[in-house]
Amino acid sequence: MGYFSNNLLNAPEYTTFETFPISTENEQQIKAAKQLADDPFSFRCMFFHLPADQRLHLKYALINQLADKDHIVDSVNIADFIEGLLEALRQGAGCSYARYYVDSDILLVDDLQLMANKETTQETFYAHILKPRIEAGLPTVMLSECSHEELSGSLRKDLHNLLRLGLYADS
Repeated sequence: MGYFSNNLLNAPEYTTFETFPISTENEQQIKAAKQLADDPFSFRCMFFHLPADQRLHLKYALINQLADKDHIVDSVNIADFIEGLLEALRQGAGCSYARYYVDSDILLVDDLQLMANKETTQETFYAHILKPRIEAGLPTVMLSECSHEELSGSLRKDLHNLLRLGLYADS
């Protein structure tokens, strides 16, 4: 069984792709997420733009499908990431904090829109977590209630370009 941090093994068992309410708006996203769950290392970066309830269901469905595989999966909400980053910086442990997320086989990042207009957080996330993960061939799944177009003015250009150029699944 895979290892999931942040108590992710507590994802409700009934939250699967089979129980996901599929519509014409999210059909392609579910297809892409199923592909990711079947072969997580076939993608470097995937961005999903979904309403909050669908993002949570999608995240738990991914976790449940990956539970039988031997992967280290981590999930972080951007608000928790920012809080942890600030604490790590206060303690002089910023590098080890970033390394924790780089070392996960699969990283799920939720509420990306909360990073908007937070330059230092974006710099740390992109330069010290996302870029090393991409270079190492490790998949990162980012979820947001905002589309990449809505985030364009509030994200660093390199981060926004990655969202725009990566596999993008929009509702």
